[in-house]
Amino acid sequence: MYLCISLLLANIANHGLYDGISIACSNGNCQHHTTIIAGSIIGGGTGIILLFIVTLLCCHHFKGRPLQTNLKFVNSTNNKIYKHELHDVTIFTSGIWSSRHYQSGMWHSFSYFMLSFDPKLFKVTGSGLDNIGIFTIDGTYSIETGRMGLIKTYQLGTKKRTEDFKYQMIIQLTWNSETHQFEGKWYVQTNKYRGTDKFQLKFTKQQSSPNNKENSMC
Repeated sequence: MYLCISLLLANIANHGLYDGISIACSNGNCQHHTTIIAGSIIGGGTGIILLFIVTLLCCHHFKGRPLQTNLKFVNSTNNKIYKHELHDVTIFTSGIWSSRHYQSGMWHSFSYFMLSFDPKLFKVTGSGLDNIGIFTIDGTYSIETGRMGLIKTYQLGTKKRTEDFKYQMIIQLTWNSETHQFEGKWYVQTNKYRGTDKFQLKFTKQQSSPNNKENSMC
């Protein structure tokens, strides 16, 4: 058996796969074993190629898509948040927030927009305008885990084609007590683009109430 393997490998090295197998099989004693070995080599190579193709297809399919839904992510335990910050509602303050995202090897400039937090339903909503277009934000949050899961929906101008008119960005963030901001990743998956990278969200200031505006005018 070992002699057959040695002969087969030597012939393959000298004459190539198919010629080497033919020469090795000319020896009647090794014909059966070389057939099995050759089949294993060809089958193993085919299996590796198929595995590589399936891996590429899976990576393409899941690129731009988070591993967890926003609801599951928000309710997952966050070991990085300190105990004294658990149930801290102040990190979820309605007002003007700023965000920036990392894409194509660089941080893009900050955009400012409104976010409103519902302490009863633990829902967050907002809207704004950035260099891509007008957007709305809907999501959920948890004061127990210090996490937010947002869906940023862009309403692009009518000059864009129909398939580009509206698309969504999924954002999953965790409170970072050292930088005093939410940090995480954004995910986009459309017919033309799939991507994911870093995202930062930070509270800027509370929205001025109408009473404050009236007092400032007096």
